[in-house]
Amino acid sequence: VALHPGFAVEGDPGYGKIYTISVEKQPQATPDFDSRRSEDVVMHSVIAEWTADDISAPRFVGSSREIMRFDQGNRFHNVNDLAFGPDNHLYIAIGEDTYDLQASDLGSVYGKILRIDPLGSNSANGKYGIPADNPFVNVENAAPEVYAYGMRNPWRINFDRETGALYAGDVGFNSIEEIDLVEAGKNYGWPRKEGSFLHEFEAIPDVPNEVTGLTIAEQFELTDPILELDRTDTTSVIGGVLYRGQRFPELVGKLVFGSWNNGDIFVGDPKTGSIELLMEKGAVHEYMNKERYVSLNEDLDGEIYLVGGWEIRALFRTPDFNRSGDYDWTDGDAICNAFGSDGSLHDLDGDLKTNINDLNTFLEFANALPGDFDVDGNVDFDDFLVIATHFGTEGLWSQGDANCDG
Repeated sequence: VALHPGFAVEGDPGYGKIYTISVEKQPQATPDFDSRRSEDVVMHSVIAEWTADDISAPRFVGSSREIMRFDQGNRFHNVNDLAFGPDNHLYIAIGEDTYDLQASDLGSVYGKILRIDPLGSNSANGKYGIPADNPFVNVENAAPEVYAYGMRNPWRINFDRETGALYAGDVGFNSIEEIDLVEAGKNYGWPRKEGSFLHEFEAIPDVPNEVTGLTIAEQFELTDPILELDRTDTTSVIGGVLYRGQRFPELVGKLVFGSWNNGDIFVGDPKTGSIELLMEKGAVHEYMNKERYVSLNEDLDGEIYLVGGWEIRALFRTPDFNRSGDYDWTDGDAICNAFGSDGSLHDLDGDLKTNINDLNTFLEFANALPGDFDVDGNVDFDDFLVIATHFGTEGLWSQGDANCDG
C-alpha cells in the first residue's frame, strides 16, 4: 500500500488517493504486460488506485480504478512493493517471474524498478503517465516505465527521508542477499552477477579478465550492491530502511534490514559495507507473537516498525544493562543489582555518589521511557513480556524475584 504524498492535502490532485497491489487467480482480463510465459500464467498482479470520499472515515468509502496489470507465470518474484519518491512519482518493485533473462532485457518490465506518474495518462493503456525524464524513454524497444534493471526479486523498497535516496533489498539465488542503492538507468547485474560475485553455483569473485583487463561489472557496466550477506547468514532479505529516528542514536544514517526466512534483523553501514546483527531471530519471533514479519517501515518520526500478518510492532532492542555486548539473562540481574533491597539506587555512574545522576544513567542504559522495554511509547503488559522473554530463563528473574530483594 502507498499513499499519494498529497493524500491529506485538500486541493492536491493526489488528495485521498491510495495505491495497492493485489493478486487475481484465474484472471480473465487482458494484461498490460506479458511475462513471456503465457502457457504458464497462473495469476495476474494488479496495481489499483483508490480515491477516498472522506480520508478521516474509519472505513474506506469511495471509488477505485485499475492502472496496471501484469501476468505472472508463478506465485514467486511478482509485483512486490510500491513507494512514492520525493518527486511524487510512484516506484514499483517487480521480480523477474523466475525467468532470469527478463531482468537484463530493457524490453521487459520484469526484474526491474519501474517509475510512473499515476496521475498522468500518456502510457500505452492511457491509465497512468510516463515521466519524461525516465532513463529509457527514448531507447528503442525499451519499456519506458523502467527506472533501473538487472534485479532478481526486489522485494522491499524504501526512500531515505533526508536525501531521497532509494534502497532496495534484492533476494538472492544461490549465494548472496543484497541491498542496492537504486539510481536511474543502472543495471544491478542479474543474471550475470549475484551481489558482487559472478552468478554461478558458488560465489566466484569478479576478477579482471586476463585478456581485456576488465571485470564483468566493468565490461557490462554493472552496479554492485552497497551491502551484501552470504545466504548461509540470511535468506529473502527484507529492507532496508535508512534510520532517521531518535530512539537509537547509534543507528542514525545506517540501514536496518531483515530476513524473512531467518527472522534476524541486521544493521548495515552503507558507507563502509559493514553489517552487524541487531536482533536475533528468537527475540524477533517472540516479539512478533511467533509470526514472521514481512516488512520494515517507518512512521512520521522516522522510527522503524516490523509488520507481520497480524502484528505491527515498534523496533526495540533489549537494553544491554551490563554493557556486555549481549542481551541476555545477565542483563536482568544487572537491573536487580542496580537497586538495593529497599529500592535505593546504586552508584551506576561511578562517581562514588548515589543521586539523580545514577537514575539518569539507568535510563540511558534502557534507551527508553522508564519501563518501556519494547520501546512502543507505552508502559504496559507487553513490557513485562519483553523482560520475561529475555531475562526469565536464568538468574534472579527466573526464580520469581520480581522485586529484586533476594
